[in-house]
Amino acid sequence: MKRNVILISTAIVFSVLMWKCSENGNSVNPVNNLSLKESLDNGVNKVNQAISAIQQTQGYQVLTMNGNSNMKSTADSVGFQDSITFNDVKGIYEFQPVQMGYDFGHGMYRLFSKTGDSSLFVVKLPQQLVFHPYRLHTVNLADTTLTNDFVITASDYHYYFSNGFLYDYRLMAGIDVDSTNIGDLDIESVRNSASDYNYSSMYTFSNGYKISVGVMSGDTVKSSFSLSNDTTTLLKESTEYLPKANSWHREKNYMLTVGNVEFRKYSGVDSIQVYLNGVLQNNATIQFIDQADSTGGNTICHHNRDIQITFDDGTSMTFSSLIGPSLDALSGLVDSMHDVYFATKVVNYIAWDIYNNSN
Repeated sequence: MKRNVILISTAIVFSVLMWKCSENGNSVNPVNNLSLKESLDNGVNKVNQAISAIQQTQGYQVLTMNGNSNMKSTADSVGFQDSITFNDVKGIYEFQPVQMGYDFGHGMYRLFSKTGDSSLFVVKLPQQLVFHPYRLHTVNLADTTLTNDFVITASDYHYYFSNGFLYDYRLMAGIDVDSTNIGDLDIESVRNSASDYNYSSMYTFSNGYKISVGVMSGDTVKSSFSLSNDTTTLLKESTEYLPKANSWHREKNYMLTVGNVEFRKYSGVDSIQVYLNGVLQNNATIQFIDQADSTGGNTICHHNRDIQITFDDGTSMTFSSLIGPSLDALSGLVDSMHDVYFATKVVNYIAWDIYNNSN
């Protein structure tokens, strides 16, 4: 009897160990067993879910705010040069407009007052002025209904500019509305010459989704955008132009990743290749449907490239038909991440007002 108990106990322990091993990744992953068509459907569905979730956030409203404002910072003026450092704007500032006098018959205001010291750059203002930044130009001192419920907390900020052409810009900030975080913005942009330009911007939404874009010029030119959730890339498109020996023309590499499906078109390879879990799919045929573009910058996010996939069962579909309306929203997000009107029309304007009134 004792021997039977030992045998049963040993079997139970062995079973538990095997189950643990299965949990740790030795089990068969159902996603890895999907066909190319099923995997692409699965990847696109996750992208559509992400876009839908992003569109319901206030962070989406911040990123896609209307840039058709006549507000311009002094840095946009041709021939002007100056520098706003992080030390110039560190502290806690609140929207408290004070009339300073008149200039050519128009009221002159100091919009923000320093209300505390901080190692960060903290700005509190009404959210109505963020989503309608032109109102910062039409200050109404009698309006007592506005509350400073929108808070920008920057852990890094500087703006060095010269003649509106050469610049070094940095913004890393969290955004809160009514004491609730709605996302984090990270921008870095540097131009040292007409041909030396680097730009990257990333916005992390409060629901965990993240969108980022990047551009790098020089001997090698690169551009990319990606949509991810935590550490998982849901969609990524990248293009790079490499110098070609003894030629003015560049070699071009293109890659689109959707979940565990990857489309590649590399210089020197005649065909467009598709990979599933890193394995080349020889029975699928891929074709680019490109619009005429003299710059050669055909991408799905700019609506001048589509991809037609013919699967091994003979059926065909295009990427645009799979992703549907989400492609328009994604295209708008990518453009917004390049323009970032929130940074240029709100944060920079506030920083300039603070800098100008403290010097």
